[in-house]
Parts: sequence; C-alpha cells; structure tokens
Amino acid sequence: MRQPGIPSNEAARLRALKRYNILDTLPEKDFDDITRIASEICQTPIATITLIDENRQWFKSKVGLVDQETSRDIAFCAHAILQPEEMLIVPDSREDERFRDNPLVTGEPWIQFYAGVPLVNPEGYPLGTLCIIDKETRQLTAQQITSLKALANQVVAQFELRLKVEELHQSQTALKEANQALETFAYNASHDLKNPLNNIIALTDLLRRQLPDTTTDDIFRMVHHLSSSANRLKDMVDSLLEFSRVAEITAQEKETVDIHQLMEDITSLMNIPAGFNFNYTEVPPLVITSRTALQHILVNLCTNAVKYNDKGEGSVQLTGTEEDTHYTFRLQDNGMGIPEESFPTIFRMFSTLGQKDRFNEHGTGLGLYIVKKLVEKLGGEIRIHSKIGKGTTFEFTLAKDLAVSS
Repeated sequence: MRQPGIPSNEAARLRALKRYNILDTLPEKDFDDITRIASEICQTPIATITLIDENRQWFKSKVGLVDQETSRDIAFCAHAILQPEEMLIVPDSREDERFRDNPLVTGEPWIQFYAGVPLVNPEGYPLGTLCIIDKETRQLTAQQITSLKALANQVVAQFELRLKVEELHQSQTALKEANQALETFAYNASHDLKNPLNNIIALTDLLRRQLPDTTTDDIFRMVHHLSSSANRLKDMVDSLLEFSRVAEITAQEKETVDIHQLMEDITSLMNIPAGFNFNYTEVPPLVITSRTALQHILVNLCTNAVKYNDKGEGSVQLTGTEEDTHYTFRLQDNGMGIPEESFPTIFRMFSTLGQKDRFNEHGTGLGLYIVKKLVEKLGGEIRIHSKIGKGTTFEFTLAKDLAVSS
C-alpha cells in the first residue's frame, strides 16, 4: 500500500476547509440527496461526500457506510485531492499498487472500484471528494462521469452558500439591525451569493435533463427538492438585495401617487390565481409619499395575501383614510390567518411561521421585516390583526410631509 502524499499548499488548504465550519456537523438533507443521487446514477452501493483534514477523512454525507470517518493514511480520497483538476478512477483496486493491500480493500467495506471527484473551492483548494465505491470492478459511462462531476460542483456551490449565509448571520449579530453597515453588507453578500446560487440552479437543470428514463421516483423527487431549495435561496437573495436598498428607496424625493393606478400596476404584474378578487376603491385617490417605497410595501403585502390564502375564492381589500398628519391604509384578506402568539415576531428578520404557502413553498422571513423598515422610514407604524381560518389585516400609517402638503 502506498500512503497518500501531502499537497504542497496543505496549510492554506486546511485553513480554507476549516473556514466553511462543516467538519463534524450533523447530516443535512441537501447533501444526503446528492449522495443518494450519485449512488443511484452510478449504480454503486456506496457514495460519500468526504472532507480531508490533517489526520482523517470525514464523511459529511454517506450511503452504504457505517463509520463516520477513517484514517487519512488509508483514504482513497486523500490520493484524489493530490490532483484536484482530475477525477480519480480506480477500476480494480486489487490491481493497483497504491491500494491492493489497503485495509479498506482487504476488509470492510471491501473496496474494489472507486471513483472520486475532487471538491475544489473557488480559490482552487481541494477540500475533499464526492466519491462512489463498489465491492465489484466496474466501468463508468461518459454520462455517469458527467453527472458525477455536475453533482460535485453542486456540493461546492452548497459549501459556498453556507459560508456566505454564515458570514451574513455573524455580521447581523455583531451589528445593530437596520443600520447602514448591515444594509451595505447585505448588498455585498447578496451579490456574492448570486454566483454559487446560479451554479446550483444551472447544475440542477443539467442534472434533470441527464437523468435516464430508468431513474426512480425517489431520485426525481430529490432533484426537485434541490431545485426548490435553490429557487428559495434565490428568493432570499432577492429579498436581501431589496433590504439593502431600504435607505436608498426611502431617501427618494416624495411625489404625488395615484393609489388606484399604483394598485392596477401591482396586480397586473402578480401571479393571481383564478377566483381572486382585489378591491381598492375606498382609498385616498392621491397621496404624497415615496412611490417606490409604497409600491414595495403593497407588493409584499398583496403577494402574501395571495400566497397564504387557502380559499377557493380569495378576497383582498385595500382601504385607506387621510388625516391631518398621516395616511392610514388597511390591507385585509380572507386567508389562512396568523396565530396571535406569532404577532410579536412576525416582523423580525428571518422570522417565518414554518408553513408552506398555496404554491407549496416556504417564505424567506425577510418580506415583512422589509415592509416594517420601509413603513418606519416613512414615519409610520404597522400593526397586524388576524384570526386563524378567517384572514389577516395589516394596518399601516405613512406620515405626511406637512411642508410639501401645505
């Protein structure tokens, strides 16, 4: 048996690996789905997502194995990371001098066939591999190799997303909510997230197209789950970008806004199911405020009123009044309703109720947080009234600019 060498950039590689904070974490469905798909596509009993640290190979996800880690000295994957630009394929370990007397070959799990794609991060460091293993010799088809490489790219993209989200959460804890530093960071972090996120979406689409007709229903469901997760993250990124622009939006010069025209513009762009009725006749015809900010507020509230409505005939009604110092608007729906115990947290960042909407999707927990910030920036307040099964009313005020209105 030949022990694997050490990469020339080992110290930097280990620093990069540890920056992701993935080692010794609990299993996660997104990664487990990838190993299941790899095993299914390549028809091997074993598949793993492996990370190589100083002394061991540790399995972030595994199919067909019991142990959580092995020594690095006997790890096939430790050989694979030595040439990160290439996929390591060992058709028959018994004929390979590097592995013929390896304890993983001569004993459990009786490795005869191995194929591993290095997981190379954007900086070029191989963190580990996505590998498949069989107890029999075999060959991979060109399509299987392509699919395995696509799945490895998906793993790295997931790592990058975790890293950026963790950076965002750490910064959120360190900074006060809604200050300019957090808004700037959200803008930058969201842009950083777009590249790995677009990779996930593109690779998932590629994988879906390459799945053979013999693929099981479970695999199709897992691929659909990957696609749904990626698109949900895209919604979060879009929301973060929107949040980063709160100060910019509310700083815009106030103007006279035709509420009826604004609502017509909003509803014409929404995906409104059949049977839904929007009514906005009882509102002040003209208000003086930030048109962009008010549009963001109403788009979010109207979208939620549709998404979280379980009735065959949905009703959304916007009413409003004008006072000496402010405008008051009420958006009422006949949807699912929100439990009263959730009222104190519904406007917090990343706060969700954990329920799926009528399109079977989860919210990002940013929409209502952004609405509250916009309302407050415009000198107003927002409140909620709701009953489970009956519907929800959001009531918000916008301060008048008395110097302008006079």
